[in-house]
Amino acid sequence: MRTFNHLGANVQALVIDAFFLGASGPTTNWQSAGYNQGWTISCFSRPACGTAEICRLLPAPTTAMSRHRRQHGALGFTLVELLVVIAIIGVLVALLLPAVQAAREAARRMSCSNNLKQIALAAHSFHDTYKRFPPGYLGDTPRELKYGNPYLGTLPYLLPFIEQQAIWDEIDTNSQIDAQDIPWWANAKSWATAQYRLEALTCPSDNPSSAEDYVFVVFHSWYDGKDLRYDGGYFTGAGGGASLGRTNYLASGGRYGDMKLPQTDPWNGVFTNRSKTRFASITDGTTNVLMFGEVLGGRKNNEPVGPRAGSVSWMGSGNMVTNWGIGRGAWHQFDSEHPGVVQAALADGSVRALLRTIDISVLYEVSAMGDGAVVDSSKF
Repeated sequence: MRTFNHLGANVQALVIDAFFLGASGPTTNWQSAGYNQGWTISCFSRPACGTAEICRLLPAPTTAMSRHRRQHGALGFTLVELLVVIAIIGVLVALLLPAVQAAREAARRMSCSNNLKQIALAAHSFHDTYKRFPPGYLGDTPRELKYGNPYLGTLPYLLPFIEQQAIWDEIDTNSQIDAQDIPWWANAKSWATAQYRLEALTCPSDNPSSAEDYVFVVFHSWYDGKDLRYDGGYFTGAGGGASLGRTNYLASGGRYGDMKLPQTDPWNGVFTNRSKTRFASITDGTTNVLMFGEVLGGRKNNEPVGPRAGSVSWMGSGNMVTNWGIGRGAWHQFDSEHPGVVQAALADGSVRALLRTIDISVLYEVSAMGDGAVVDSSKF
């Protein structure tokens, strides 16, 4: 007769393996005191033994346990609980989103700063090669915009120094500093070349190609015998401007640009009409003089904030002046999409973030290369 070693009726949920050996083979007709206390036996034959069984002592399902399982199966969120969870998630998103956006803008601003630094260093490399900086633009001297001038700006001269030699080679307009030629936009090959879009010349915080009301192709400073003038020539988007490559960076022409007047000459910047500036010409010191800054091309109604209206072609927009301040939404100002600041590269190659609230007199002084003013670097 086979025997079953029961371990006690109070053992709960314990699985016990026991071997029952006998000559007559497996059987499940067992009589044991343990069975009457809520335990059942489950036997499984072991083919390898032939006369052995593995028996597991398991708790018998009860009505209470079954009911408990049914209750767990029906568990879920109530509507109120779900709304509370959604509200919490919404609050967390509201708290985190500004931080995420600020981090992304910081990264874009850093990339923009790097673009400006590379442009400034390219100007240094140009100077090392030609013993002067490139001109601000090839315009008429000293009168109004006339057809017989190339109007190439500063940036095309820097293309070989930012790894864009192939694009420079495609420009068919005469780039000699004393050249007389038709404007670059009237030269079919140069016009086609001007349609290249160069990531190194655009700010990651902006999309200048999205502004298609007008695209500037030339800026020109001149004295008409009565007034100091700063003119801008542009194509509308529908008039062909939409196809042009844009930029967010222009050279600094100083307060007015070169007016060819003794009273304005001290305010000249590094890049003016057909300029041949050298490092020795920057008598105010390279750490205190602007070389390049950010531009947008103007917002609708010249408002400080709001939708864009214009943008700037990299081929021939020339220089930007500082007479009207910065960052107020006008086409004739340095401006940016960065909150509170407009970034600029100085003549020593460093990059600074100019506050939109910079004192206008400080801006005049820092954009001039030979006015003799001592500029406190903490003010810009």
